Amino acid sequence: MTAIVMCCACSLILHPAITFGLGWLFALPDAAMRSAVITASMPPGVNAYLFASIYGAAESGLRRRPCWYRPGCRS
Repeated sequence: MTAIVMCCACSLILHPAITFGLGWLFALPDAAMRSAVITASMPPGVNAYLFASIYGAAESGLRRRPCWYRPGCRS
């Protein structure tokens, strides 16, 4: 139980705090600082999903699959 609490504390408190400190050190603008701290506090799975959605990485794999794998495909 202690390991879980420690991992959660690092992920939710320590990682955004380090990001904030580095952003302050390098004098990031406010918008960039907010974006960096919010991204640092998200779980890794959310970040991977967001970047895949932005760059359309998941869509190219769907086109290569047979029709029965794609939702809404009628063949």
